Amino acid sequence: MDFLCSSDLACFQRYDSFIRELLDISHPNVKPINQRTLRTLLRLGAIQSEALCPEPGTPLQSRRQGTSGASAGTLESMFPTLSVPSAPPPRVPRSLKRLIIPPPIGRQTSSFIMQLSPFDSSHRTGVPGTAEVLVPHPSVPFFPPLSRSGRRYPDTIFDVVLSTPTGRERHQYRLWYYEQRAVGTRIDEYRLRLVHDTIDLSTPGGGDLMVISRLPPGSAPLYEVTILPQSDPSFPAFLALCNREAQGKRWGIN
Repeated sequence: MDFLCSSDLACFQRYDSFIRELLDISHPNVKPINQRTLRTLLRLGAIQSEALCPEPGTPLQSRRQGTSGASAGTLESMFPTLSVPSAPPPRVPRSLKRLIIPPPIGRQTSSFIMQLSPFDSSHRTGVPGTAEVLVPHPSVPFFPPLSRSGRRYPDTIFDVVLSTPTGRERHQYRLWYYEQRAVGTRIDEYRLRLVHDTIDLSTPGGGDLMVISRLPPGSAPLYEVTILPQSDPSFPAFLALCNREAQGKRWGIN
């Protein structure tokens, strides 16, 4: 790892911050490993005595469902549920990119990153309006090709996996080209129709990053979506990758 390379340094700082958090005893989910903690976890069925495991690696059948409400609540009080931002997709260090021969245009990118505007982030569940964001014209080759399939406008519908604090969810997005309104006014916009679940992950007022990553060929779905909040330690490094601007929003393809 080359600390003179900004992307390498940012990667190191993210891992350093993560490890420091694991060792921070003031964190609500960091507990000292002592006899008292082990006895409590054993009583709740969160761990099991090695003598009771017939084979190494045997899955633990937790007794938590069979415990009383008070006992189950004790485990949650020991390790409270926290709202943790989903990890952004992995990045290739810039020093390694110099060694990679770029593939043909339209397939050379791995991630589309765009900062959400206040208007983008307002399309939340329960708010009137469609959960759509405008995407810059040069970014369109990153997505599946558009075609006319019986609908009024050229479009493409594709599956994505959305990273959320509680797991990964599969959704369908639609990218379409808005040529003109019914009254004949010229529009010339590419609109990415999301789902409200995506916008609900963003901060009201805008500013967060939407990171759409193209996964390796053969993946299903082929795209992964992460909303990276401004509070995430890696946010500045990803924002620095947004070296273009369109519709007043910063964006980039890497």
